[in-house]
Amino acid sequence: MNKLISTGILLAGLGYCIQSIATAFAMPQTASISLGTNPVESFYGYDNNTTLTLNPNYDFILTSGYSSGTSCRLSINGTYVNSTGANYNFLYFNASYNGNSAFVQGNGQLKIPAGATVAITSCEQYLFSGYYVQP
Repeated sequence: MNKLISTGILLAGLGYCIQSIATAFAMPQTASISLGTNPVESFYGYDNNTTLTLNPNYDFILTSGYSSGTSCRLSINGTYVNSTGANYNFLYFNASYNGNSAFVQGNGQLKIPAGATVAITSCEQYLFSGYYVQP
């Protein structure tokens, strides 16, 4: 008799646990989050002067930027975004110089509009990464 009661309580508890599991869903539920594939892209190189080729149909959010050159300059459609020059280059990484930059830490949020021309000059070695979003 004790086995029957114990089994009944176990089945009732198991049934309650299974019934109480909610359906999972991702938040936020908007079309601007993903392209349906992995939207992350990175650019790496040694060139001092180059133009980055971004997807022309989507905005690009630059989250990380590293440069071995102190005078690295990033321009979007001909306008420099770090125009203070060598005195403060938010992309330059050196442990004793610029470790607090959001871009060096990977937490930057620079929106580059779809179809923009992005050029870099005097960066020596560089690494840029971010993700695409729908405009």
